[in-house]
Amino acid sequence: MIQYYYEEVFYNIIHKRYQGYEDLPKNEKTIILKQLLEEYEDELLWSGDIFRVFIQNKGENYYTDRVVDFIIFETEDVDRPLGLFVQHLSENLEQMNNIFYDISELFRNAGIADFNKLPSDITVCRKFAKGFNEFNGYLEAAKVQGFKWDIPKYTDEATGTSVDVAIDEKTYLILVLRYKELSGSSNNEADSSGDGSIPYDLVGYITEIDTGLIDSDYMNSRFEKYIKLLHTEGTNEEVIENAEAELHKTFATLSQEEQKYANIFLHDIQRGDVLVTPGKTLRDYINEYVTRARNDQIHQIAVALGINEDMLRDMMSLKLNENNLNEFGRYDELKKTVDKAKARIYFEKIEKTTIIPPKVNIKVDKLLRDFIVSGGFEIHSPIDNE
Repeated sequence: MIQYYYEEVFYNIIHKRYQGYEDLPKNEKTIILKQLLEEYEDELLWSGDIFRVFIQNKGENYYTDRVVDFIIFETEDVDRPLGLFVQHLSENLEQMNNIFYDISELFRNAGIADFNKLPSDITVCRKFAKGFNEFNGYLEAAKVQGFKWDIPKYTDEATGTSVDVAIDEKTYLILVLRYKELSGSSNNEADSSGDGSIPYDLVGYITEIDTGLIDSDYMNSRFEKYIKLLHTEGTNEEVIENAEAELHKTFATLSQEEQKYANIFLHDIQRGDVLVTPGKTLRDYINEYVTRARNDQIHQIAVALGINEDMLRDMMSLKLNENNLNEFGRYDELKKTVDKAKARIYFEKIEKTTIIPPKVNIKVDKLLRDFIVSGGFEIHSPIDNE
């Protein structure tokens, strides 16, 4: 990871010199920080006068005493790019490339093409999480120095070094999707700590990156090509298979749940169960399948637990988390509608054993809580256990 000057020097200096620094108002912290920057000016700045000094963290500019990502400055020439007290742009890009190669090898060794799903090995997922955290540290530094995704090659004017960027924005956003899935991955069940905590060091701002920017036009063009070949008489079987393989490669831009229903949809087409409507995109069909499945999942758990289905649907539409699940007592009110006799029958059929009422209540709470917070999933059916 990049060792930031502020982290190495300023943090220790500030807290040795100024007792109670953390409790000071922002304007006083600003004065202290400015004094330190002036004191260490010869060590920090390459050239130019300080016009304004500030800390950048996750895209927000503010003075703070936190261990931060970068210290940057503006000169009096407002058109001049921001200076950075760490590595050159070319060095940050090289680090990004190296980490991307390492991540690519992790997925390749796990037998996963196009980053279309997470590796099943929890240790590999941990390495991916760690590497992607580091990658984003260098990416944020590069962005401050002027890096843009639509420029594939950069030349450092100071050193003359040229670097080709090994990863494009689409691939990056696919990796963000896989990273997000770590927080809800079934691999979490393999956490040896046994405390139910997520075994990955996930960074909050990365999980909030908007992956809706992934272009779905290309995926839809591959879908239309496949459908056209599939319905054209005399088309060679190998040509159809190649078109299908090409389409499947684009599924990496989908979440795991979306990939599941995209594959179900294609199988329905191949069996002749679905006729494709002109003008309707593959994304439209996937959304329909996901919505239908979500409705079925809500109905299934409502029937199994005898719960008020309308109340459950209302709560699911709010996309709640653990922190606001019981806001205004809504979760408690929902649990009051559980038919305990039905719930007991359900769990006893699933586990094939007698369950005492207090344990039924615990199982209901866990299943219902997990179901709402996760956005829904297919519950076990007693038929599956017969």
